[in-house]
Amino acid sequence: MFILLQNSRDQTWSRSASVDDFSVDLKEQICARLRASVRRAFTLVELLVVIAIIGVLVALLLPAVQTAREAARRSQCINNLRQIGLSLHSHHDQFGVLPFARTGGRPQSISWAPLILPFIEQKNLQTLFTTPIANGSSTFPMYTPSSENVSTNINITINNINRTQFQATGAMNMAVKIFVCPTRRKVGFLSATGGTNDGGVGGICSDYAANYGTNTNGNTNDGPFWLNETSGSKYGVGKRFPEISDGLSQTILFGEKHVNLSSFKQQPGVMDSSDFCVWASRNAFSVGRIGGPLAPLALTQNDIYRNQFGSWHPSIVPMLFGDSSTQVLRTSMDTITLGSLCGSMDGNTIGDY
Repeated sequence: MFILLQNSRDQTWSRSASVDDFSVDLKEQICARLRASVRRAFTLVELLVVIAIIGVLVALLLPAVQTAREAARRSQCINNLRQIGLSLHSHHDQFGVLPFARTGGRPQSISWAPLILPFIEQKNLQTLFTTPIANGSSTFPMYTPSSENVSTNINITINNINRTQFQATGAMNMAVKIFVCPTRRKVGFLSATGGTNDGGVGGICSDYAANYGTNTNGNTNDGPFWLNETSGSKYGVGKRFPEISDGLSQTILFGEKHVNLSSFKQQPGVMDSSDFCVWASRNAFSVGRIGGPLAPLALTQNDIYRNQFGSWHPSIVPMLFGDSSTQVLRTSMDTITLGSLCGSMDGNTIGDY
């Protein structure tokens, strides 16, 4: 009997202990689940570490992004020159000569820009330039290059660009995308309006300029485009390809022109005669440049004007050659070699550059 009572008591204690253990386990599981369901917040130190890591990653990626963007802009700039090259060849195919660089130094004198419009899909814009402006029952007199040089071989008839009635049409302010290097400025960038000497002319600028050769002396003009001549007999005269005796692949036709940064920032409030309206040629070195020992390629955006080519692309200047190919020249290149490339009939042998 004693043994039976003892066994019954042991079984009761065992069941009681099992219930207590189960309760403890259940409580621990519930507490664990509650702790797991509560989201632990970041500490201040952890947040600062994450921010610092993000900052380092941005600092590492930003130069790569900027480099990629500049590469895209440089590619677009080179393509612009290539399109200009095709237009020059198309002009030569149709008229037997290259466009002239300029027709003179008067307020109404025009540059190469209006001539190539039909060949860069801007025929409608050229029509605005060549459509007479009504003047009562008649029209205002038009301009022709022969009014400045009877020996011109391209005698286009165009509105006087210094006539206020033509300026009011807005034709000279209409954007032409391929005239603009995207690294330097936005499409549609306007020059300051010229004063009395420039006939109140103003309009879009171009980042590309014709090659006058190696010097500013009109009597020894050796480039593929005429700068001038003392007698003025070369104004409005376009050269033929056979006249470029050094060979088209060895001669620069056009290039990106240097624009001084401080002068650029003052536009359009202050006129820059080296970066003026592309339609006008009174300021010769706004639409053309020289290259060689007298005018090395600009090294930086802040170089003073020396009538030289230059760009805002790091360390290079895009150039268009006579065979319509494009090359980028190092800003540090030898100036003698540069002169040989800018001269169109010097007969020099050109090595590596």
